[in-house]
Amino acid sequence: MQLWESVKELQFVRGRLDFIHIYSLKQLMFLYKLTGINNNCLKVCLRVYRRSSEFITMCSEFDIDLCYCGVIKSHVFSHFYAVVDSRRQ
Repeated sequence: MQLWESVKELQFVRGRLDFIHIYSLKQLMFLYKLTGINNNCLKVCLRVYRRSSEFITMCSEFDIDLCYCGVIKSHVFSHFYAVVDSRRQ
């Protein structure tokens, strides 16, 4: 690889995510786990955050509904693969 080339393709080949997608995945998984917590204060905080533009943008970017944990990881990986594929062309 040349110094000016992105390492995203190498990460893609290795089945790894870049930092942005790792961060988003961890954030979404944390928020998903908060949906099952039995703490009224945190439930209110989650309800307020779910109305924020940051949350709405993140869910629409990855095409995710927070209620379904099984698809979060696959959607984040699919988004990363789409980013890498768009850079190749």
